[in-house]
Amino acid sequence: MTVFDYVKTSVPILDVVGSYVSLKRLGGYYKGPCPLHSEKDASFTVSPDRNIFYCFGCQVGGDVISFIARVERLSQGQALKHLIEQHSLVIPEALQKEMSKHSDSHVKESLTSVAKSCAKWAHKNFLNNEYAEKYLLSRGMNKKMMQYFEVGFVSGGTAGMQRLIKGMHVENILLNDLKSIGFVMDGKGKPYSPFEDRILFPIKDSIGRYIAFSGRVFLPQDERARYYNSKESEMFSKRQTLFGFDLARKKAQQTNTVFLVEGGMDVVAMVQDGYENSVATLGTACSVEHLQSLRRFVHTLVVVYDGDKAGQNAIEKVAELCWDIALTLKVVSLPEGEDPASLLQKGISLKTFIDQQEDIFTFLIKKTSKDFFNQSMTEKLRLCTKVVRMVNHAVHGLKRHLLLQQVSGALQIPLTMLQKISHQELRQQADASIKEKQKVSSLERSSSNESSPVKIEIVDSIEEKITSFFFTTDRQSEEYLKAYMHMHEYWNSSAQKIVEQWFQSPIADIHCFLDSLLEADRQWILSIVMKYSDGISYEVVKTLMNELKKRKWKAEVNKLKHDLDCARHEGDTEKVHSLMNNFLILKQKIRN
Repeated sequence: MTVFDYVKTSVPILDVVGSYVSLKRLGGYYKGPCPLHSEKDASFTVSPDRNIFYCFGCQVGGDVISFIARVERLSQGQALKHLIEQHSLVIPEALQKEMSKHSDSHVKESLTSVAKSCAKWAHKNFLNNEYAEKYLLSRGMNKKMMQYFEVGFVSGGTAGMQRLIKGMHVENILLNDLKSIGFVMDGKGKPYSPFEDRILFPIKDSIGRYIAFSGRVFLPQDERARYYNSKESEMFSKRQTLFGFDLARKKAQQTNTVFLVEGGMDVVAMVQDGYENSVATLGTACSVEHLQSLRRFVHTLVVVYDGDKAGQNAIEKVAELCWDIALTLKVVSLPEGEDPASLLQKGISLKTFIDQQEDIFTFLIKKTSKDFFNQSMTEKLRLCTKVVRMVNHAVHGLKRHLLLQQVSGALQIPLTMLQKISHQELRQQADASIKEKQKVSSLERSSSNESSPVKIEIVDSIEEKITSFFFTTDRQSEEYLKAYMHMHEYWNSSAQKIVEQWFQSPIADIHCFLDSLLEADRQWILSIVMKYSDGISYEVVKTLMNELKKRKWKAEVNKLKHDLDCARHEGDTEKVHSLMNNFLILKQKIRN
């Protein structure tokens, strides 16, 4: 047994996947929306008995380690270590040597280790700096939040840099290590930190590893940019990272909701006011990758952006991205010129505003109608079409009707006219979808050399079921052995060859065997095992065998007939006689 096998058998896949997505039981397996890609249908399946997962949407499957590796964007070794730490597994002594291969020798893990040491040192330094603490207190941030977010501080000047280098040296971290994560850079003749004289917020990934920093100026005469974030690297991508997500994750799953704000101080304000499930982007607009990360954990996103025009327009852009991510979007409207951090500084609770949150449709209808009557005719037509298209994203017909009534009242346009525009837009979308499907279907047909796709589909289905039987039935059982012994009579395909490999393999664990296959073969086996997760009985397999036997014999009969015609045409009497004997023998076999 390898350390990978040990972890796979020690950690139930249902518990792990269940912490990322809501699953419903269906017979012997569980289903839910896929956390690996955006979808509206529940095509993601988990089999706790076989400890595997498979998504019929994105056609990806595997075990508990490969799930964590994919969902958290980790290597197999990193996913292994993550599961060991998360589930407090004690690795047997016999496997400790193998475990050492997956130590911090990985570049990414060593970088996160350096970042963690920097964060811890900077936090201690902050606690000894009264001026930085007083500034945050003046902004309304309490000491509990300073601890919660591990707020740090890096002193400026030569003396401050020397203290940093000396403090890190005690932790066995050298100057080059600090440069490797961008915490220190080369200046004119001497090193400096871009975070010096800034209040520091450590940035972590979704599983709590330190990957970057965000620094905010606070000194009165400091004219540098207000915020400075670490440069992007192999462990830090602004398009994929959300500040505070590691801390918000648990509460977000409990409430099925996450609050999205614009900056780090806004996150602090939200958490201090009791909304622990709050996150923020890092110096970039909200991206598809951000929303896909959130969709793995929640169904509802509540946007709490600044009350100015830029904030309102940003909400509209988030809405456009949400249509395809299957996230329910709601909006909290703040007074113009205010954000969560400014309200915190004034001692104003956010509860009043959050309690008045509205769905994205109502928000956008209000936004569109605000200056509608002062616009030109061309702009009115554009806005009218835009808002109708937005309403068409509502899934239920009744909701679309009620929303169109709202639009009619807000823009003073007859409901019948809006409904007509809505129907035209929906028809155009449907036509475009049909054309796209026809195009894909045409490409699939043209790429196939087979003349009878229906027959092939039936044969494939039979092969799938038989293969599923061989991978879900005990290899030592009498029924398995009977089916295997007769396999060569009716089957000759690539699927049969994989079954032979599995039967003859000394590997007892199916996961280990699958890992030895080509990725395409591995995913195909996982898909059919999950597709027929209720099991294929031996009686069904016998029926399927007979069906393939008939087809095999029919093909042989057709070949014999063809050879007979050729022999007769050539006047080869001896060959005709021999072929007739073969034909009679085959006919008797079929009859029996």
